[in-house]
Amino acid sequence: MKLKYQDLVIKDGKFVGKFEEMYQKFSDPWNLLKINKLDGGNLNYKIIYDYCKKLKQKKKITTLEIGCGFPQISNELLKNGFKVYGTDISETVIRKSKKKYPKLKKQFICK
Repeated sequence: MKLKYQDLVIKDGKFVGKFEEMYQKFSDPWNLLKINKLDGGNLNYKIIYDYCKKLKQKKKITTLEIGCGFPQISNELLKNGFKVYGTDISETVIRKSKKKYPKLKKQFICK
């Protein structure tokens, strides 16, 4: 039986939580890098972006994306003037994210 990324998160109804292994074996486990477009992509992201823009108004806001994976949300917020940080337990996804989003490089934390 072929290993699926889901087997490293939840298997047989139980939390597995092997995120480091998941990001090592699967380049984009949730296909978020493919669908993270505001034009018809992930609706949840659009809701988050719109809500954050309403919060921002005239002052700079700092955000922390916990479990950022590939930090598309943080990247979009950075482009819109937010001060952002992202954290994830997977060293692999943080390393990949630093390459993919060099402007966020110093804002990633692995914990």
